[in-house]
Amino acid sequence: MRKLFGVPSTLFVLPGRVTYIIDQEGIVRHIFDSMLDFKAHVTESLNTIKSF
Repeated sequence: MRKLFGVPSTLFVLPGRVTYIIDQEGIVRHIFDSMLDFKAHVTESLNTIKSF
């Protein structure tokens, strides 16, 4: 998936960490990119989904 969505590697060899929220129609509604803030991926995702 990372390659499909074009998420680059960071820190030379580590894969990037990006969360995508895609709605039922297949539209990307939110993108969150953070290599270090793991909890924020969950928080951002839940907040976005609740807003639907």
